[in-house]
Amino acid sequence: MWRRLERIRVADGGGIAVALGYGLKRWKALGRYLHDGDVSIDNNHVERLMRPWAMGRNA
Repeated sequence: MWRRLERIRVADGGGIAVALGYGLKRWKALGRYLHDGDVSIDNNHVERLMRPWAMGRNA
């Protein structure tokens, strides 16, 4: 796979290495999103619904 080969080629700790690592770790979820367009790419809607509860919580 191209991403794995590129990840091996780039230096550790750089921005490109971080971005490639991020994508590789989440590749299965990204594939699920690309396969089924009804799957949301993020959970912002749910987080907005939960915000009132979290703001009223004592820390």
